[in-house]
Amino acid sequence: KHSRDIPDVSDCCDKFLNDIMEKVDPQAKVDADVFRESRFYNQECEVAFNAHIYPLKMIFEKFSMMNPQAGKARFGIDESIALFGTTKMLGNQIMIRDIRLAFFQSRMIVVDEVRSRAKFTTLSFVEFLEMLGRCADCTHIPTSEDIEEVGADGVMDYEVKLKEVDPDTFSRLTARRPSATMMAPKSRPLAEKLDKFLRMLIGRIAILYKGTLVVGSNTVKFHKYITPAQLQELKF
Repeated sequence: KHSRDIPDVSDCCDKFLNDIMEKVDPQAKVDADVFRESRFYNQECEVAFNAHIYPLKMIFEKFSMMNPQAGKARFGIDESIALFGTTKMLGNQIMIRDIRLAFFQSRMIVVDEVRSRAKFTTLSFVEFLEMLGRCADCTHIPTSEDIEEVGADGVMDYEVKLKEVDPDTFSRLTARRPSATMMAPKSRPLAEKLDKFLRMLIGRIAILYKGTLVVGSNTVKFHKYITPAQLQELKF
């Protein structure tokens, strides 16, 4: 196609690929390391994860056994979507497109995508944590000011108190923020959003499993995340 104008084969291939990249969706051209270096790899995010690490491991193991392959647990894209779907966060707090992007951007590179198919299509626990970090960054999460405005004590109490506010306040507080998408500029540090996001996710898992999650011989009680009164008030 370009041989008359560009006699060199390598330059011709370079132009061909650049022409393709100009038409690719901007979200497909995101460098996954930019988020890691600018938002994710810091002490504050590590502290946020460590505060919730045990229930997160249990949740990861529980959803990994939803669709085991040859008896082996796996956490793939379907399990990622199911996690947010069963907790009723899908569509309200986060969009399915953002979950997919978070999943694919959190995977580590494999040498051979065919021979390492299982690794290529699933997440390890560490990659799962990164996916949660990316999801937190594009989820509609109340600010500390929002929580204080309704007189709530934490994100789960916020969901209870939202039912008591007037319609105008409810609409304002539940409207998706401009920053609640993958590509939008962010207005808050990730660690601040991450802690609230994890408490919201784990709190909703607590509702789903009535306050106690059992995985094999291990058990986690969610009294740290939700009160008995909130379990009664917040039902799916």
